[in-house]
Amino acid sequence: MLSPTIVHELLDLQGRIKADLFFLSESHLNKCKADELRRVLNVDSMFVVESDGRAGGLVLFYHKINKVVLNYVSDNFIDILFMNEDIVQWRFTGFYGRPSWSERSLSWDDIRNLHCKGKHPWVVLGDFNEILLSSEKEGGNARPNAMMKDFRNCLQECGLEDMGCIGDLFTWRRGEIRERLDRAVCNVDWANKFPRAAIINTEHVHSDHRPLILNTDYFDASMFNRPR
Repeated sequence: MLSPTIVHELLDLQGRIKADLFFLSESHLNKCKADELRRVLNVDSMFVVESDGRAGGLVLFYHKINKVVLNYVSDNFIDILFMNEDIVQWRFTGFYGRPSWSERSLSWDDIRNLHCKGKHPWVVLGDFNEILLSSEKEGGNARPNAMMKDFRNCLQECGLEDMGCIGDLFTWRRGEIRERLDRAVCNVDWANKFPRAAIINTEHVHSDHRPLILNTDYFDASMFNRPR
């Protein structure tokens, strides 16, 4: 169950950015508790992967006006389509990578399988529990290069590229260790559809992860040779 402090932070974030969609990983929520949070956040719809009571759990909150349909779901991702009537506009996957090193390859199998199930403009956002480069980690033992290479190979095979970020690079911290575990990756079609998009890494408060904001209209239109 989310603490009152975390709920307050979510409310504060919603008050500032008026998000159309929230994705929470490791939510520790069942459907009943998720529905309570949905009402608190004043959102009218949700998809839930229930927690087992000790760990896990995914929730994706959204507004019906966005015409979202559930595409695929598992314990580690919620994959949705944004529709205009019967036409797919783009695809969003809220992702949670397996935390165990011994199961990390299964996360990349998930991404590969999702990639094979559609050719739409696609963005994947979440906690991948892995870094791409050694520069994305400070403190502690060095990450084995083979593990980072497996992540990079997966993204390359699926035509996904890191979107970069605005703000502090490191999204997770524990003691003196900081890592960039959370990010968004997208394919070329999605990048072309949303050329002014950006990922903003916001501030830590009471969580060891930073909230990430995907703003599809962040950069000023004057920076691009195309109409708004």
